[in-house]
Amino acid sequence: MTFSPRHPLIKRRYTALLATLLFLMITAPLTPVIQRLFPILHGSAGITPQTLILTLVTAWTAWHNLQFRFTPILIGAVTVVTLGILSVFAHASFIQVHLLAQIVFLGFAMVPLLREILSTRNVDTDTLAGSVCIYLLLGVIGGLVFALIEASTPGSFYVASELSTDKGSNLVSDPGLIIYFAFVTLTTVGYGDIMPATEAARSASILLAVLGQLTLVVLISRLVGLHVAVKAPQN
Repeated sequence: MTFSPRHPLIKRRYTALLATLLFLMITAPLTPVIQRLFPILHGSAGITPQTLILTLVTAWTAWHNLQFRFTPILIGAVTVVTLGILSVFAHASFIQVHLLAQIVFLGFAMVPLLREILSTRNVDTDTLAGSVCIYLLLGVIGGLVFALIEASTPGSFYVASELSTDKGSNLVSDPGLIIYFAFVTLTTVGYGDIMPATEAARSASILLAVLGQLTLVVLISRLVGLHVAVKAPQN
């Protein structure tokens, strides 16, 4: 099935991706509620439904990039979704593989999206939404990297006692905290309620913070400038 570039599903694909990313950000802190409603989504699997939706929408968005072909996108999305489902039913065996596959897939999909946005000269609201998507995708990928570090080396992050429930919340039992910490780090807010406790965790935190600031300065500022230039009256 083919779609015209003017088809609403294609023309507003970045807006759809942005809505999905915002949905993930808003629902991530609700992971404990989701786990109580659906006990099968234990541990890090508590955020799997949101990440699987994000995977499918990202695949749809990247599919229509000129540098992409349908087959690798489809294979990648199916692989990540399958691993995500397996991580729900066999959490201990598949979670690290799923996290790594998710990181590779989102990173692979983000590169041509970044290339397309940087090369565009026709800046509209959907293109601006695409630039925000790149920024938010960095946060999601950062969260997945943090989760992978914590899954590989438990105790890589210190969680303040105020965030702990009676069962003792941490970045494994409450994966919503991972997304929360990733975006706090990305925006360099730094509340101090979650802190990296190992060398790998500190290095990943520094890298995410720096990449987040570079994205804001180089990407979004450039597109906003182009947008203003297009809208400015010509003398």
